[in-house]
Amino acid sequence: MKRTMIIVAGGLLLMSARASCAGTLGIPLDAFLTTFQTWVVGLGLIMGLVGLVGYVGGLFDNPFAHILSGKERPPGFEAPIHRGVWEPIVAMGAPRVWTTIWLVLWLWVALLFLTVLGFRWVLLPPVAWALGQGVLILLTQWDPCWVDVGVAHLCRHGTRWGYQSFYDAG
Repeated sequence: MKRTMIIVAGGLLLMSARASCAGTLGIPLDAFLTTFQTWVVGLGLIMGLVGLVGYVGGLFDNPFAHILSGKERPPGFEAPIHRGVWEPIVAMGAPRVWTTIWLVLWLWVALLFLTVLGFRWVLLPPVAWALGQGVLILLTQWDPCWVDVGVAHLCRHGTRWGYQSFYDAG
């Protein structure tokens, strides 16, 4: 045991960044070896920290503990289905994409009104945005999947709305 410790300590001393000077020849290889050794030590620290995080993460009781610790899944393990897969993601009460587009559009219009028409007209776009957002919220409360229904209708029937005298069979 004592001999092993002496060998390890001697190896660490010889391989340290200060001692790596290419046999003290004073050639430009000294700087390269120092830089390379620093890089290797840094890479080792990163790998060690990743392993430590995985070990500590495996100690916690959460659904991802097996992923963090690298262990196999327990028998019968089932991953929960992400909520955004089976229901639309909403922001401010309406579908997130439409809310974002609507907000950015009216922010642009407000900036346009501010620069072209002046400060007294700048309150008109927020009022229009609020009315439109209210319509989006009402549509979402009426049918959470109204966007999908509208897209399906436009893809299938184009712009024909209302009663049709005939329907395609297939």
